[in-house]
Amino acid sequence: MKPIYFVAFLDLFAVSLIVPSLSGHFLENNVVWVGSIYGIAQLFSQPFFGSLADRFGTRNVTIVSLLISSFSYYLLSKGTGLIILILARIIAGSSKQTQELSRLVIVNKENEENRARVVGLFNSVGSAGFILGPIISGFIRESFPGDGVYICARLTSLIFVINAALVWYFIEPSVTSAQLEKAKKAEKEAGATFSTLSQLYKMWDLCLLRLMLTMAILMARFVMPILSERAFGPVRSGMLTSYTSLAGTVSAALASNIIPNLSKRMDITTLELLTCLGLAVSILFLAILWGNSFWFLFLAVLFVNCFFTQCSRILLTQLTVARAPVANRGKIMGSVTSLTAVSRSLCDFANAFLLSFGDLGPLLASAAICSLSSLLVARVVPKTQKVKTS
Repeated sequence: MKPIYFVAFLDLFAVSLIVPSLSGHFLENNVVWVGSIYGIAQLFSQPFFGSLADRFGTRNVTIVSLLISSFSYYLLSKGTGLIILILARIIAGSSKQTQELSRLVIVNKENEENRARVVGLFNSVGSAGFILGPIISGFIRESFPGDGVYICARLTSLIFVINAALVWYFIEPSVTSAQLEKAKKAEKEAGATFSTLSQLYKMWDLCLLRLMLTMAILMARFVMPILSERAFGPVRSGMLTSYTSLAGTVSAALASNIIPNLSKRMDITTLELLTCLGLAVSILFLAILWGNSFWFLFLAVLFVNCFFTQCSRILLTQLTVARAPVANRGKIMGSVTSLTAVSRSLCDFANAFLLSFGDLGPLLASAAICSLSSLLVARVVPKTQKVKTS
């Protein structure tokens, strides 16, 4: 396994110890809006870190990101004071960019033909980090009802420090002095013709698509642990989250092999359209099956939903890379991906509002958003050529 894959695995393992329980923790303490602070901070920090990675290399920027993130989760473990919670989430949202930085390393090193496969493998390895974390977190929170969340936050902080040391030791510097000067020159020349804002304006359809799909997927994913914890307790909820991660790991591995083969026969935009429809149908079936006795059928549909989710992640990365200038790729990818932060910041509010109408409100709304996304792909997003093979 390449070191960058292990970094991604350890990163999401650390996150999975604390993040799945945060939405319920904020909801219980009537501070749902605190969960949105992270997403708002990410909106501004992702383009900034992408730009830093273009200039100083992903290794150095990733180490800084991990160390600051470690401090934020240590701060989160210090208590329930509102000011501490707000400060911790601002720092975490402003610095936690490990996944995108690692993905940028892979995208820059791989050619177009192999990009879908390696991005899918990266997503698969990263998702594997979420398998054990929620189960361990569930047992800790059930064993220590009052302090479980804070113990998990301390463990997350410690793992981030270990991960930073691994990045420093195993990941080679991605930019030499000569390459840095060349990159600065290329960025300056590119900036004379294209500004980042103008490029994003030209990609408004892709930005809107990512915003809608991420919103729909996160609404469904965030609400299921809340519903399962209400019905079955934290351990069963952790198991469901771990199963979702296991399904994501397996489906990402499948998607990384299926998408490249399908890309030779169909353009990426058509694949994204089919993926949006698959997400809408699978989430609708999850809503229908929730609360019934068809538990195994529910888990099977959840696996299908994870598969379409992983396909969408790969295809959105492909579409973004295909339309982003090479010189500004880090900044553009960071800016586009920052829309994920917008979705994350809105999810807690949306779920809290929709849950007031019933437990299935977020799932039904998620299916509707995916359906609208398919219309956007069919009507607006321009066709992208098939991957050429030698």
